[in-house]
Amino acid sequence: MSEGNPWTAWLKRLWPGSSAPDPNREAVALHRLLYLLLPRLEAQGFLLSPDRYLRLYSLLQAMPADAPPQRWKLALCAILASDEEQQRTFL
Repeated sequence: MSEGNPWTAWLKRLWPGSSAPDPNREAVALHRLLYLLLPRLEAQGFLLSPDRYLRLYSLLQAMPADAPPQRWKLALCAILASDEEQQRTFL
């Protein structure tokens, strides 16, 4: 993995060791992150409309890879949670 890619550190934290996906480009890395994230969210009952997908993509582009997990949780909650029960999932 290229050490210059800001998503490299984030991917390494998600998949420690050699099993980490190798993003060839930043845009590819963002799509791979969404590819891994979206099925898990759908399995937990979150509705993923095209609007929410675009907002998630924008969030991944804007959020620094070294942001603390709590900051990620709050940002994802603001985009995805549509009721109190879903908000509790992130908090």
